[in-house]
Amino acid sequence: MDFKVKRKNPVVHPEKAGEITPKNFNDWFDGSVVTDPKGLPLPLYHGTDESFDDFNTDEIFMAEDVTVAEDFGNRVLRLAACIKNPCAYDYTQGPPFDREEAIRRGYDGWKISNYDTGDEIFRPEGFVWVAFNSAQVIKYPKRA
Repeated sequence: MDFKVKRKNPVVHPEKAGEITPKNFNDWFDGSVVTDPKGLPLPLYHGTDESFDDFNTDEIFMAEDVTVAEDFGNRVLRLAACIKNPCAYDYTQGPPFDREEAIRRGYDGWKISNYDTGDEIFRPEGFVWVAFNSAQVIKYPKRA
């Protein structure tokens, strides 16, 4: 992957993010299952009406479908996520256990199908992903 180099270390704060080096990105992203069919990082979208520099939460929700993110705010961040062992579940059935139990069982995120935006349950293109730690999320790298 060829990304522009502006920062030495991976960036974990989308609003402060510059590009990262290919080597650091590959080290950070290695093992992630959030990829496209070619193994490249899958762009994910986080919708918000807030202005912030850091994610200040234990769970960061991101959708493969940008229209899902738009339902949650006028500001949409394009992100990449390093989730290596997600617990997959259907939103209509609910998670099999809470976040703390998921972490105890070795999961580092959720992979949710049939997500509910609050208005209705629908089947968006792709999944909604949830990272359990802000260090798992960066601004989507730009191509050189």
